[in-house]
Amino acid sequence: SPIDMENIVQVDVEILLVEPNRTVAKFVSRELGACGYRVTTLRSSVDALTYAIRTLPDMVIASAELDEITGIDLACAINAMPLTRKLPFALLTSRDRGHSALKELPGAAAVIKKGGAFGDDLADALAKFDIT
Repeated sequence: SPIDMENIVQVDVEILLVEPNRTVAKFVSRELGACGYRVTTLRSSVDALTYAIRTLPDMVIASAELDEITGIDLACAINAMPLTRKLPFALLTSRDRGHSALKELPGAAAVIKKGGAFGDDLADALAKFDIT
């Protein structure tokens, strides 16, 4: 069903989406936009790190599979710096939180699974960090 754009209430919340796949980025951006969030989409992990440091978005959602560094590396870098340590971070992946490939993901990070549970996982991640 089409989104009724007149019923969307814009909130002053910026979410940085780091996703190299244009189709996935468009889908996730549309879902976040439907909730009233401003979405900045970047395809490069290094650009995203620089952007996060300069602008301190309200939340970062990054794909596990990125270019120069992985989404987990990006989460670790953000988590390691005092300036960005408190930035809410969610990893967009097809894996479960307990998967061995995600063992280095900082404990505070949320996991948003691609697929059927995407909407619920996204809502849970936003609620976890009190993003309203």
